[in-house]
Amino acid sequence: MKLQFFTISVHGSHGADELNQFLSTHRVSSINRQFVADGQNSVWSVCVTYEASDPPHPATKQKVRIDYREILPEDQFALYVKLRALRKELSEKEGVRDRPGTAVSDPGSQAADDHCRLFS
Repeated sequence: MKLQFFTISVHGSHGADELNQFLSTHRVSSINRQFVADGQNSVWSVCVTYEASDPPHPATKQKVRIDYREILPEDQFALYVKLRALRKELSEKEGVRDRPGTAVSDPGSQAADDHCRLFS
C-alpha cells in the first residue's frame, strides 16, 4: 500500500482537480480527510491509501493480446494448443460456450496455469 497526500483550499477548489484525477486512475483502499482550521488559510488535508502495483483504471485499460507462440517454447506451445482445443471441445459439449461467465476457462490464465504446473 502507498499513500498520497492532497491539500484542498476551502476558498476555491485548488487541489481538488489533482485529487479527482488521482482517484480516477488508481485503486483506492481508503481515504482519510481532516479539516485544518486556520482562518483564510483553512484547508482540507486528504490522505489516500492505494495499491501501488495496480493496472490503470478500467476506463483507461486497453486489452492486450498475448501471442503465446512468441513467449512459449515450441513444445510447450504445442501442448497449449492441444489443451486449448480440448477446453473448447468440452465447453461446446457442455453447452456453455456462448454463455458469458460459463466457459470452461479463460485461455490466458489457463496457459499460465498449465505452464506453471507442468514446468515448475
